[in-house]
Amino acid sequence: NLAIRSLAAYASSATYFVIVAPDTPHADLDDTCDLDTYQRRMWCRAEQVCHSMRNGTEGMYLAVGKNIAVEPVRRDFFAESLHVF
Repeated sequence: NLAIRSLAAYASSATYFVIVAPDTPHADLDDTCDLDTYQRRMWCRAEQVCHSMRNGTEGMYLAVGKNIAVEPVRRDFFAESLHVF
């Protein structure tokens, strides 16, 4: 519970924000976790918004695969995170 409460403060204070979201089988469900499922999780959205509101999208990076280079997020990447309802 305390870890969840600290996400906003940590995300907004971090110099760099790296989203690690490769295609990975879920440990308990017959499902795949990936960038799309990352974008649907509310705490992940909250982290992105907190970081970008304070720091902008500079310093935000995306890692989606083992043999894919880590790259800066697109400028509009977190815009989808704002669509809550």
